[in-house]
Amino acid sequence: MRREKDLTQEYIVFELGISQKAYLDIENGKTKIN
Repeated sequence: MRREKDLTQEYIVFELGISQKAYLDIENGKTKIN
């Protein structure tokens, strides 16, 4: 979804208020979100 909307990881982690590592785990399916 992030790539389809042409958003950077930096933008997403800033908006969500999480670390880039946490976001990478979500994006790679290692962490599930509700």
